[in-house]
Amino acid sequence: MKNIALILFLSIIVFILGCNNDDTSKVDDTSKVPNLCNINITLNESFVVNKECMYTYISSDNDTIQIALVDIADYRDYGVVCQASTGGYAEISVSAFVNAQQKLKIFTWPGCDGPEEYNPNMSTLPELQLDKGYMLKLMKMYPLSETQEESPELEEEYGIRLIIMK
Repeated sequence: MKNIALILFLSIIVFILGCNNDDTSKVDDTSKVPNLCNINITLNESFVVNKECMYTYISSDNDTIQIALVDIADYRDYGVVCQASTGGYAEISVSAFVNAQQKLKIFTWPGCDGPEEYNPNMSTLPELQLDKGYMLKLMKMYPLSETQEESPELEEEYGIRLIIMK
């Protein structure tokens, strides 16, 4: 348990320092760091991330993967506009730590993509290749842009469905 707490603490420090990298130019202050809420996740099972928490998977080989939602830039079309447009897009910034090595990714997700959740084996899903054969895939973005008339006012109202696969 002490190792997990130490890894979490070090990961947050590395995350804060890593926010100055070019890949994360949109992340410019430490208020973007998730709270110390830590939720355990399971390999090959999808989960919904929110900005408040860090999501952690620990393998039987003691590989530790921690996922945090960093930023959301929502340019999707909403409501009836979806029926007459290409849907727009959203940029979803995610931080992944694999054994304390950080990877950052800005996923692009289309608007007006329908209510169904996609099969995680689809080759067209946005993905981030992680170390040791792990892969992080984005499966869905909530709320669905076609089911409400305007985007949420707060980033905490968003949910991003991800999956870690090996």
